[in-house]
Amino acid sequence: MARSRMRYLTPKRIIHWLVSCAILVVLLWLFFIFAGRALCYVAIQQIGELTNTKIKAGSVDFRTDGSVYIRNLVIRPEQEQDQDDTIIDAKMVFARFSLGSLLKLRPRLKAIDVNDFIANVQYDRDTQKWNIAALKIRRPKGGPGRMPRVHLNGGTLQYTKISNGQAVVALSVPLNARFEPDETNREAYGFEIRTATMASGYGNSRLAGTWKPGSVTIAGGISSIDVPELE
Repeated sequence: MARSRMRYLTPKRIIHWLVSCAILVVLLWLFFIFAGRALCYVAIQQIGELTNTKIKAGSVDFRTDGSVYIRNLVIRPEQEQDQDDTIIDAKMVFARFSLGSLLKLRPRLKAIDVNDFIANVQYDRDTQKWNIAALKIRRPKGGPGRMPRVHLNGGTLQYTKISNGQAVVALSVPLNARFEPDETNREAYGFEIRTATMASGYGNSRLAGTWKPGSVTIAGGISSIDVPELE
C-alpha cells in the first residue's frame, strides 16, 4: 500500500506540496504578527480602562503563550497638569490574557505584574489638585468578566508636594502590593499593601481590605521607623 502511494509522489506533486506548506507558514507568521500587535494594543487599552488613566509605553512585545511584556510603562491622569503628574512609572510590566477569552476572540487580561516601579502621589498646592484624583478602579467593559489580578513588586511609594511651581519629594518608602478578585464575592476586589518597617520596629506596615462598587473596607496601618511623617 505504501509503495502504491509513493508512485503518485511525482516531483511536480512534491514541489506543489512544499510550496503549499511555505505559503501556510508565511500566512501563519503574518497572522501571528498582526494578532500580536492587536493584543499589545488591547493590553494597553485595558490597563487604561481599569484605572481610568492615560497609558504610555516605551515598547510592547507579544509572546506565543498569550502574554505581553511592556517596558517603561507610564500611567498619568487623563487630564494632564502643567507639572509632571505621573502616577506610576514602571520599568517592566508583564500582562497575561485569559486563554478562554482568546479562544472566544474577546481578549481580556487575567493578570498584571508591575516590577521596579515608582508610585508617585502628588499634591499641587498652587492648584490644590492631586494627580491621583481621577484614578478609579473600574470593571472591564463589554461584559461581566472578572477584574485581573494585579501585583506590584519591588517598587517605591513617594509623596511629592508642589509649591510655587517647584516639586519636592516629601517622603519615599518601599512598596509591594497585591490586588486580587475576591473568591467569595464576584463583585469584590481584595487587596494587600506592604511598605516600610513599623515604627515599633516589629514587622512591616500592612494595609489589607476589600473594595467593591460603593464601599471600601480597610484594616491595618502604615508607618515607618525612618519616615515619621507616615504616623
